[in-house]
Amino acid sequence: MANHYFQFKQFKVEQSLAAMKVCTEACVFGALAESASPDSILDIGAGTGLLSLMLAQKFNCPIDAVEIEEQAFLQTKDNFERSPWKDRLTAYQASIQTFSKEYPRKYDFIIANPPFFTNHLQAASQGKNLAIHNNSLSQKDLLHAVIALLSSSGSFYLLLPPSEAANFDTQAIQEGLFLNKRIIIYNRPGAEPFRYLSYFSFQKQQMVLEDFLIRNEDDSYSKDFVTFLKPYYLYL
Repeated sequence: MANHYFQFKQFKVEQSLAAMKVCTEACVFGALAESASPDSILDIGAGTGLLSLMLAQKFNCPIDAVEIEEQAFLQTKDNFERSPWKDRLTAYQASIQTFSKEYPRKYDFIIANPPFFTNHLQAASQGKNLAIHNNSLSQKDLLHAVIALLSSSGSFYLLLPPSEAANFDTQAIQEGLFLNKRIIIYNRPGAEPFRYLSYFSFQKQQMVLEDFLIRNEDDSYSKDFVTFLKPYYLYL
């Protein structure tokens, strides 16, 4: 059983209510996501609020987090209230489809670690189904929400498995959202790609491709992992 909380250097993430717990790839995602001094940030599918908290530590601007599942929303809201940045963090319980229509604002930076399983066996927990299956948030709906909410010069960061990322790439370019950078995440040397961290914007430019290794062959954390996660992980 996962611990009911995850302690970082500057904040604590309670996770007993959320279906999806703190995981390594999400922490890597939050650590690698970069932007040039954004004025506003949106976290789509907040879960525990982990990504919002990591970005709040990194950037000094207001952050809105949207979460559809009630227990996860309550977890996010509680974690925000306990954090050093509670005055800059706001949680909304809503689908991103509804949020994009009811709160038509623009964000400089949008981040999403969305549900990605398609046509997979459903879990017993409805909360976990919402968290990992894309029945309630298709890639098309996510894309349309991002296009509606992203500022003209803004950036969108997305974390998906390789096969799902390829599907999103195709849809994005058809809608005028361009892939500017991709970081391929590997668990270990010689392993298949585990996740794609993708950066999109409305500006078409030469795509940058990078690799990121989580662990070395001896199971120790890689040099890059230590460098990027040291500001957050308690024991690095």
